[in-house]
Amino acid sequence: MGEKLIYSEKHRLKNECHILVDSLWKFLPFKTRKGFRSLYYEALAKRLGIPEKECHFRDMDEPTLEKALTILQEGLTL
Repeated sequence: MGEKLIYSEKHRLKNECHILVDSLWKFLPFKTRKGFRSLYYEALAKRLGIPEKECHFRDMDEPTLEKALTILQEGLTL
């Protein structure tokens, strides 16, 4: 039962992070989205102190997701 609660919290954090980071670039015209999406993930990776290639919410542990969520809530800038 404890594992399910941990998974649920991690899943919630991952979803909240995705909602916030997606809101930064999804409003852009289609042709420029990919470039800006990459820039935002690069900026987030730098703030988290991790390599950009490791900046995937699905792979982050709960403390890293919490830190990412805080950064995104405070406003991630390029």
